[in-house]
Amino acid sequence: MRQNVEITRYLENWHDEIENAFLYCALAKAEPQAALAEVYRRLATTEETHAQF
Repeated sequence: MRQNVEITRYLENWHDEIENAFLYCALAKAEPQAALAEVYRRLATTEETHAQF
């Protein structure tokens, strides 16, 4: 039973990372300030890397 709880937690975390990457990409595209848009792009890349792991 413990294994099922851990699997569920990992899947939820993975889903959150995918959603966060999408959100940061959207924010980067909508952000008019180039420096801040770059921060959002880096955050998106970090979340994508986490999700791929």
